[in-house]
Amino acid sequence: MASALLQKLMENDLRHYSTEYNTTSPEVRSCTCEDASDLNMQEFILFVGVERSADDLNVTFFNRNGQQRASWRVFKSLGERAMEAVVTAGWILYKLEGIAQSVHEGTFDQHELDELKDSAKERSNKPRLLG
Repeated sequence: MASALLQKLMENDLRHYSTEYNTTSPEVRSCTCEDASDLNMQEFILFVGVERSADDLNVTFFNRNGQQRASWRVFKSLGERAMEAVVTAGWILYKLEGIAQSVHEGTFDQHELDELKDSAKERSNKPRLLG
C-alpha cells in the first residue's frame, strides 16, 4: 500500500502534499533515522513538517523508502536536496534554522514554530510558475 501512495505522491504536485499530507496514516511505513548514512538520497525528498523534541527539531519527510523521521541536524546533513525540499514546501529555511537553534539554547517558543508552519502552508498552496 505504501508504494502505491508514494507513486501517487510522485505523479502529483509534491508541494501540495508537503503540508497537507496526514503523516499519521497507517498506510505508510515509518522509520526513524539516526544518521544520514541510513538514508538513500538518490531520489526525491518530500519535506512534510517538523515538531519539537527534547533537544532538536524532528523532521518528517518522504523518500523512496517511505515516511522517514530524523533530527534537524541529520536532515540538514543530507545536503542540498533536503534544503530544496524545505523551500519547495514553503518553509523559510533561515527561520527554521533559528527555531532549531532556540531548541538547543532552551529558548524555544512553540508559537514561533506554529506561525512558520502556517505561513509555509499558505505559500505552498499558492500557484507558482515553473521554468
